[in-house]
Order: sequence, then structure tokens, then C-alpha cells
Amino acid sequence: MKHSFIWDLDGTIIDSYEIIVENLATVAEQLNLTYSRNEIYQFVKSKSVRAFFDVLSDRSDYDKDQIKKMASELNDQRADDIKSIPHAAYVLDYLNQHNIQSFIYTHKGKSTAHVLENLNLTQFFKEVVTSEYGFERKPHAQGIEYIIDKYKLNKDAVFYVGDRQIDADCARNAGVKSIILTDDSDNSLSGDYLIKDLKELVNFI
Repeated sequence: MKHSFIWDLDGTIIDSYEIIVENLATVAEQLNLTYSRNEIYQFVKSKSVRAFFDVLSDRSDYDKDQIKKMASELNDQRADDIKSIPHAAYVLDYLNQHNIQSFIYTHKGKSTAHVLENLNLTQFFKEVVTSEYGFERKPHAQGIEYIIDKYKLNKDAVFYVGDRQIDADCARNAGVKSIILTDDSDNSLSGDYLIKDLKELVNFI
């Protein structure tokens, strides 16, 4: 039974949290609000960037769309600074060499294509499903279900790889197994499999 891998992006394939957090802190400062980098990071990891926009909107005179635009402009300016997660390229190439299909399902938007191209990772993915598809956001399983239905994948052979609890919940709602990239600092995560290094994924095929 040949497996397929559906991947989250931020924090799973690309190491973007530092830039995201710094930009959110900058936006908060522009709104005369103060949050530590650690507060923002913990909030974004446990919930989402969009949820943090809601918090900023509730505490300022700006609506969420305005705040999102401010953050997006900052993120776009630093898109070329984003690096890949250690061993991501190695694992993706390994899967590709073994004819294992990979897909992406992410909340990230139109900048996704540029980031993947800049990191020379585009060729590893059969399809990249972003927020521009308009699917219900995770933990809703609509994005994963779209990929499974379109490519006629066997759910028993599908892994969703992520780094947050929302990814594990999304996988469970889709009826597939989750593989969660984590470290010893977060003991709250639960998924079907927890890994500390993406190189461990080669053991799943």
C-alpha cells in the first residue's frame, strides 16, 4: 500500500514563525498595543494568526481586514528571508525518488508559490492548496478531503504532516493519520505520531 503525504506549510516545511511573529509585533506596535514576541508566538501556535488579528482588532480602531493587510505587506517584504525547516528538502526529495506523492494544505495565501519557488521546493508537490481555494479553515477537513477525492487517495495510506494541534485535529476530522513535528517544549500536542525531526518520516514508508 503506497502512502501519500499532505503537508502543512508554516512551521512544518518552512521556518517562518520568527518572521511572522516579528511582523505581528510590529503591527501591534503600530496600533499602540504591546505584546512580547513569546506571547505572540504561543498564541499563534495554539490558535492562529487570524485569531490574533481578531484580538488586535478588538483592542484597536482597525478592522481585521486592515490589520491583515498591514501584516501581509510586511510578510511579503520578507518572503525571501524564509528558510526551510531542517531536512525538509531531503525528505521531500526522498519521497519523490520513491514515487510517494506529496501535497500541501495550508492557510497561507498567495505568497505560498513564491516561497516554495524561492526554496526550490515547488517540484515536489502534486498540488498546493492554499487559503485562496476558499475552503473552511482547519480543523475543518475540507482541504484534505478535496485532495483525497480529487486524487482518489486511500485514506488508510494518507498522512497529514503538521506542527500544531489544529493540524492533528484536522487530520482526525478527515479520517487520516497525523504526524506532528514538535519538540520537548510543548507537551500539550497530541497526534497519531509525534516526531522531532523530519528525517523520521522516511520510517513511515
